[in-house]
Amino acid sequence: MDVKKKIAYILTDSRLGGTERFLLKILKRLVKTDQYEMNIFTLIGDGALNKLCSELKIKNEFLQFTKLNSLKNYFKLKKSVTKFQPDIIHSFLFHANYFSAHLKKGLITPKLIVSERCLDISKNLFKIKLTRYYSGIADIVTAVSEDVKELLIKREGIPREKITLLKNGIEPSDYIFPEKSTLKNEFKIPDNAFVIINIARFRKEKGQVNLISAFKDVLKNKKDSY
Repeated sequence: MDVKKKIAYILTDSRLGGTERFLLKILKRLVKTDQYEMNIFTLIGDGALNKLCSELKIKNEFLQFTKLNSLKNYFKLKKSVTKFQPDIIHSFLFHANYFSAHLKKGLITPKLIVSERCLDISKNLFKIKLTRYYSGIADIVTAVSEDVKELLIKREGIPREKITLLKNGIEPSDYIFPEKSTLKNEFKIPDNAFVIINIARFRKEKGQVNLISAFKDVLKNKKDSY
């Protein structure tokens, strides 16, 4: 019987945002292959991701960090990951990526993938230098979009050949709703109206200004839009 490869996924937050939902899609597919043993390590949050991982019968540890810059908390993470002895560490977002770089240096053997999923145009110089540092230690850096990839190359100085473009996939089944929505009744919108919903944080890099501009053009051509 083949020995399964061990993957340690390290995330800053266990609350369900875009990154966490993206990981869940990966996990559901990897579980079906039965080729990997996975363990999820999350640092902060309410543990919603961990609950869903448990339902998939995937090992997970919610480390309940009180401070992300605490050396004591880092050693808590190191102890847990060392015990698991992964072949691959895959981390997501700034704090988890930084901790994972130190774990790779300490454990030596695992391959490290760090994932950059934000077009953080307001990142300060200190964080830029740390991003450059942990990306240098990583074996692969993944970027969620072409814009993120180009920013990492130009601002952080990461070699182009080290970055792999890994876009979000979309599952059509996620957007099939068996029950009729009550949204139109709730907001007193006519039944024949065309409704567009956007869910995102109000941050510049989310492109809300572009969306508002686009909606202005939509209303010119489709006046029954909301």
